[in-house]
Amino acid sequence: MAAPRPWTDTDDTTLRQLHAAGKSLHAIAGDLGRSKAVVSRYAKQAGLSWDRAVLVSQRRIDGSSSRARWRPAGSGCDYTRCPRRRTRQGGQS
Repeated sequence: MAAPRPWTDTDDTTLRQLHAAGKSLHAIAGDLGRSKAVVSRYAKQAGLSWDRAVLVSQRRIDGSSSRARWRPAGSGCDYTRCPRRRTRQGGQS
């Protein structure tokens, strides 16, 4: 088994830039050619995180919606009345 490639200053700079650009842990790991575990470890050492509360507040600021990602484009499915969404209203399922 080959020795792991050492973490460089270039990797650290790229990690910080991609994190600031809003990239996900998975996307950054792919861009760097590293595992998510390695990227996560060095991000933690650098004081970076992918805190869901922060991400949600950023989505509210820029107007994007997490719901839009899960709804097929052009499906015409209103999230509140989607037949695939099960809700209980008035005791009905």
